[in-house]
Amino acid sequence: MPQQRSSQPHRALHPLRRRFAPLLALLLLALPDSAFATLQAISLDGDFADWSSMEPAAIDPRGDGEPIDFGRLWVANDQDWLYLRFECGARVEPDAGQDLRLWIDTDNDPATGKKHEGLGAELVWEFGKRTGTFYTPRPVTLDPADLHLRIGPTHGSDQFEVALRRDRRPARDLPLFPGPTVRILLSSGRLGDQVPDRPGGLLYTFAPGTIPIAPIDFTRATPGVVRLAGYNIQHDGLFKKKEAPRQEALQRILRAINADIWILNEVWNHRAEAVAKRFEQLLPSPPGGAWHAVRRDRGNVIVSRFPIKQSWAILPQHRLSAALIDLGPEREQDLLVVANHWRCCKAEDERRKEAQALVAWLADANTPGGTLTLPAATPIVLGGDLNLVGSGAPLRTLLGGEINAVPAPDRGDPTPSNRRLLSLLVSRHSDARMGYTWRKESARYYPGVLDYILYTSDRVTVAKHFILDTRTMSPARLTITGLRRNDTVLASDHDPRVVDLLFQPR
Repeated sequence: MPQQRSSQPHRALHPLRRRFAPLLALLLLALPDSAFATLQAISLDGDFADWSSMEPAAIDPRGDGEPIDFGRLWVANDQDWLYLRFECGARVEPDAGQDLRLWIDTDNDPATGKKHEGLGAELVWEFGKRTGTFYTPRPVTLDPADLHLRIGPTHGSDQFEVALRRDRRPARDLPLFPGPTVRILLSSGRLGDQVPDRPGGLLYTFAPGTIPIAPIDFTRATPGVVRLAGYNIQHDGLFKKKEAPRQEALQRILRAINADIWILNEVWNHRAEAVAKRFEQLLPSPPGGAWHAVRRDRGNVIVSRFPIKQSWAILPQHRLSAALIDLGPEREQDLLVVANHWRCCKAEDERRKEAQALVAWLADANTPGGTLTLPAATPIVLGGDLNLVGSGAPLRTLLGGEINAVPAPDRGDPTPSNRRLLSLLVSRHSDARMGYTWRKESARYYPGVLDYILYTSDRVTVAKHFILDTRTMSPARLTITGLRRNDTVLASDHDPRVVDLLFQPR
């Protein structure tokens, strides 16, 4: 039985809050304590665009908590999930380094559950510890998998979105949500903030109805696209020939995606030639065709149906390399593909170094007279496992990094119209409104987006994109695509990302 924490008195008031406490109390009493039921198609992917049409369910005044100072809180649901979005007022990591807690009175009865701020919370989730408690007469300790809890983004941010599966039964077959109403409260430690800033939390009534999920077809968006896929194949998965079910699952995945270019991670112990040969076995080339492969670091291999003209190791002793691919006479330019498998887990400083080195290398490649000079505005696509946990600063480096710092002579001074920046591709599962690319039920970590695709939007148009996870596909869709429910689980602990690319003429 987990140790139960005693209920704490209301936290000490921040100086600004203490000064304006009487006025705040009057304002809060005038606000409703319930939110309109909102049936909304939310994709849990760490991007917040799909919340933009919604009004917040609660607004907490600024300056009344630290380090977390809650702002707005949104709540929505569909037929399967309860969704929350909230602002923290400070950039924090979702899985460590903070005391962010979610309290849900799942039966809307203050007489049951854990007593806190006028709630009787059956569910108390501690984000920083990646654990929670379900308070029945005998409390039960929970992992993320017990609730199918999803959070995004996976890295540090000043706001997050969370999803809880509505049909979960976390204790002795007791439902997580037994009725149509719940009360919700977010808090941050004994001396921190909370939203809503009143006893009793926020009353939310589930909106009835169903929002269908439109599946993303696996066929190419148009015959002229180049299909690229990024895939961490986990511990040389292509070559585990004694693991027959895994090899069969990998072959079904490769055939279903049928990409022209693959960025593979975790090819630890095999040369590029062996990878190309293995691809010919699993996904044979048409007559006159052949797979080409290059490896310039320890672990990444770029595999292509198109010839590879040149390749580079970007940062010695790191898994970061690039290849220039000849897309054929029907297209006017080559494609620069960058393979990434950044350092894992707590190696934040190493990921920052990798991001900075990559931006500097791309700036050099786009500048005449450097170590490498690409033709002007060569399309660039980055892919792979960035392992983006921690602060999220490496991703901000990529998105804010100028990769055309010195102008080409024929394009004049660098103005906003000719600067080259990387754009982030935000994808969802082909058959679910989820965006995670890593999920392992036996691990006490949140499923999250670890695998990324970025591109130069000045010369690249995205025609279609998706994440493949067979666990979120219906039996009918599995049959149509030639896949089986456990294929992505058998093949790797990462999901493949797929994008169809069109290239703008020079």
